[in-house]
Amino acid sequence: MRAFRMVVSALFHDFLEEGEKTHEQITEFLEKVREQPTDRLWVDCFIIPTLIAHKFWRAEREGDWLLQQHCLEEMLPYFFAASHHHYSTKWIIWHLCDMQHLPATAKDDLLAGCHVCHHSDGAAAVRGDMFGEQTCIKQGKGVGGMKGISTNPERVAVWIQSFGICSHLSKSLDEM
Repeated sequence: MRAFRMVVSALFHDFLEEGEKTHEQITEFLEKVREQPTDRLWVDCFIIPTLIAHKFWRAEREGDWLLQQHCLEEMLPYFFAASHHHYSTKWIIWHLCDMQHLPATAKDDLLAGCHVCHHSDGAAAVRGDMFGEQTCIKQGKGVGGMKGISTNPERVAVWIQSFGICSHLSKSLDEM
């Protein structure tokens, strides 16, 4: 995605050199560019999907639930076009429908950013699954973790049961 962003910024270089642009100015520029068939292909199949992906990542990092939902809606046509039916017809549509029928308290929590985690105050937000990978699960992959010990069920059960204690001790040591 970093390479895609670099290509898009190179394509926009002359346009963006004139200073900051509003959303309307960018939209008008893209519509003007789309008048040529080859340019329309670049805009529709490369530039817009790249911008949507980056907007989605921004929503994730900032914990902006409404922007995240908007980006998922914008992604749907691309999932259909790519024949990713599990994403297009099942998961994203179900998710978006479920989000419309949430209780008011749940919506308030999501709007407050409770669907993401932060490693420290002011740090960028991280999805819950990624936060687990970066903290607790990371401990299991290092020295003293699952790597290097037997994977028989009894040892794995002991290791898993000790996880809470190890996490608490690790946090206490970090605070010291």
